[in-house]
Amino acid sequence: MWDASDGGVVYERDKLYEEVWSEPVTAVAKRYGVSDVAIHKTCKRLAIPVPPRGYWARLRAGKPVERQPLPETDGPTEARGVSRKRESEPVGCSGEARVKLPFPSEQERAKVLEVCEGIRPKDRLVKPHALIVQDREARAERKRREREDRRDLSTHVPNTYPYQTRRPLAGFLDIRVPDDHTGRAYRLLDALFSAIEELGGSVRAGETTTVVVMGEPVKIRLTGKDDLFTLVIGEHDAPRKNWRDTQRRQLETELGSFLLGLYEVARVSRTQREERAREEERRRVEAERRQARAKAQQEEMARYTALENAALDWHRARILEGYVAEMEKAASAETDQEKQAELLKQAAWAKAKIAWLDPLVAAKDPVLGVRRHDRPEGEKAVLEVHNPYELFRRW
Repeated sequence: MWDASDGGVVYERDKLYEEVWSEPVTAVAKRYGVSDVAIHKTCKRLAIPVPPRGYWARLRAGKPVERQPLPETDGPTEARGVSRKRESEPVGCSGEARVKLPFPSEQERAKVLEVCEGIRPKDRLVKPHALIVQDREARAERKRREREDRRDLSTHVPNTYPYQTRRPLAGFLDIRVPDDHTGRAYRLLDALFSAIEELGGSVRAGETTTVVVMGEPVKIRLTGKDDLFTLVIGEHDAPRKNWRDTQRRQLETELGSFLLGLYEVARVSRTQREERAREEERRRVEAERRQARAKAQQEEMARYTALENAALDWHRARILEGYVAEMEKAASAETDQEKQAELLKQAAWAKAKIAWLDPLVAAKDPVLGVRRHDRPEGEKAVLEVHNPYELFRRW
């Protein structure tokens, strides 16, 4: 395969024939370190037939396929080439970049590469894509209206519905080429749209032309000056945006590369969308964590405040107990029986209020009811008075 003397590539006719009929040309090209265009040119130079488009799909589906025999030839049986590092021609839809595209399976990857290899515009559109038919009709309608406007202006007949005020016509594709070059534009886009839909994607027209690849929408447009066209990917984060006609290569041979460019943009878009989704999920989880934390803090603070309020009642009850003890001591020392009886009566009443005040007893008072020990001052006793705060202040 490799010629060690100059770092080039040596193609043997019989061997290359077996290789291109054993696996897709893209896989053969990768192993040789060249583009699939180089492999196709070499096969043509060595008179080697290659599998037609759809061959590998039919083979994977288990359908019968026919292998074209290697014909006899009086021409060369060996050819030389250069590796990708020295190859001057563009690689088209080949290359390491496309090999790195993250397809769900190797089968899906092979299918995409096969379709990219086979994209070729038709010489004449017989059954064009529905959007091309729609665009053609919309442009014809626009020209008809423009002619009517010019006729109205030339005859000075008032136009009650001038062109300038009409709503934009729906159905246009984003094609910006001279009118006499729309035929080529339609052929290019028809081949591209068909390939996208063959791979499970879709196309829609509106304010922009949008293709959906791998579930990701990508905006595209076709521009042209004279007969030089440019296919543009209208996404700001596209690794590559433009595919142009050049002196050596026309867009007709670059459609496969452009389609792979759409897959690369879709990959980037999906990666960014998934990253945004992960970031939004991270922010959501963080917000929920903060809310849960704040709620837990509020609940904990409420419990602590209730504890402190109850502790204040307990502390007051201890003060009152000391006072009642001294009151009873004074009553025992009192010689006046009437005063002694009054002190003992007052002490008994105070003990009942202490039981009502003490949160560890929490006795219900027949007059004051149940004391709410966990509440702040002013809310502990529910009193049926006009101004309970004034009464409590006095109490």
